[in-house]
Amino acid sequence: MTLRISLLIFTIFMLLSGCNSNEEYAAESDFIGEIIKFNNQTIEMEVKQGVFFEQGNTGNIILSYGKSVDKSNLEKGKKFKVWIDGEVLDSSPMQATIGKIEVYD
Repeated sequence: MTLRISLLIFTIFMLLSGCNSNEEYAAESDFIGEIIKFNNQTIEMEVKQGVFFEQGNTGNIILSYGKSVDKSNLEKGKKFKVWIDGEVLDSSPMQATIGKIEVYD
């Protein structure tokens, strides 16, 4: 009985620890880009500089985003630092998901 309770507590702890939304991102963003257009689900940006750019990823990228993005800051022509969450789809234009985004001064 004690073993079952211990396993249940351990399982609950593991499930809850996997739900942490405070992800850590590198100090340097993946790229700096300028907004070309946006809607309620995606942002199209032109990659301007940064690690992503230096690796040969130039041109435009379509970025999907969730509730973590403050849409009040989004405006055409504005530059942002972007951290990508997960893989970049090698399509034309490239596609990815925003992990973190900040206004670039």
